[in-house]
Amino acid sequence: MGTVSDAGIATILLGAALIAPSTGAQPHEQCLLCHGVRAQGNQAIGAPSLRVLAPWYVEQQLHAYREGRRGGNDEYGAVMQAVAAAMSDEQIASVARTVISLEPEQSSPAGAVPSEPTAAAAYPACAACHGDDAGGNQTLGAPALAGQNAWYLRKRMDAFTSASESEQDSSVLAMQASLVSLGGADALDQLSQYLAALPPVDHDRLSGQQESAKMNTPRVRAAAMLASTMIAAAPLAAQEVTRYPLPNGSTFPIALAVETSPNTTLIHHSGLTPRPVDPDAERFSEAYWGDTKTQAMSVFSRMETSLENLGVGFGDIIKMTVFLVGTEATGGRLDFAGFMEAYTQYFGTEEQPNLPARSAVQVAGLAAPGMLVEVEVIIARPAGE
Repeated sequence: MGTVSDAGIATILLGAALIAPSTGAQPHEQCLLCHGVRAQGNQAIGAPSLRVLAPWYVEQQLHAYREGRRGGNDEYGAVMQAVAAAMSDEQIASVARTVISLEPEQSSPAGAVPSEPTAAAAYPACAACHGDDAGGNQTLGAPALAGQNAWYLRKRMDAFTSASESEQDSSVLAMQASLVSLGGADALDQLSQYLAALPPVDHDRLSGQQESAKMNTPRVRAAAMLASTMIAAAPLAAQEVTRYPLPNGSTFPIALAVETSPNTTLIHHSGLTPRPVDPDAERFSEAYWGDTKTQAMSVFSRMETSLENLGVGFGDIIKMTVFLVGTEATGGRLDFAGFMEAYTQYFGTEEQPNLPARSAVQVAGLAAPGMLVEVEVIIARPAGE
């Protein structure tokens, strides 16, 4: 007998799920078509166990599927979107309460927690959001992990790791940061097995007051603070440098601010001054040095060579400080326009769009008479280089 493709399985299940209402099936019975007769999960079609999840999480996810906020990346998600779209708010709430109350199959008792020192030691990083007992945290929207199928947990870890940029909201980025800190594939395999063998939390027996109290303990409040910190830092784990644009749509070619992750290597580069444009001219004269634009072009040319020697480039500069001396042509004021003519040939171009945070100040003089420009920079070396 031939093998049915993933798309074929999804099509069959979608048809069954949509036909079920016409046969008088209850909403939760539609769920059991995919998730198993006891909502224990079905690896063949990627359906997780629902019994280990809290009602609030099941309800939350069904709403996410119905509203298209989840399930748009694969055929199984499309099945869930279609099923949820046919359910009312009342039916969703009923399903959430019903599926967790199903008695487990007697042939599938919870296994003993494996002796995995590495996995057990790694779990506290997860507990910050998912709870000491891996029973989930409604305040943070973190589902229960204890007793979930190991294959599903591992599948979700891979999904978080490979999430596209469009999918990377704060929770996804926090998960990515956590998973990176836990180690490679072997460590994640062990952690999945460890979580699967933990005893599931009996959400059905917890009253609303108990659930509320559970979410308001000092331990959970501390976890929420830690999780908030992780979420705030998560974009930096995925992107070593974050550049914030100027407000109000300004196109002036500097950044409002630049943020780096804690593990970014910073290079503080000394100030560079120009070379004489005409060494044969009268020493230190304007002909010898050139005007502000000419001197700035010389500085950036020198900087380009220095950065290349360090293994970085203009796009890696995160902070620039510019020192300019006033000129007679500008009535003793710094020639800012002349400097910008040179600057914009290196920053904010199609080839090099990365903009640094920048300050430009006028000074009385530099190292040599007639010298008008000095530039110093801070560089963020890309991770792994």
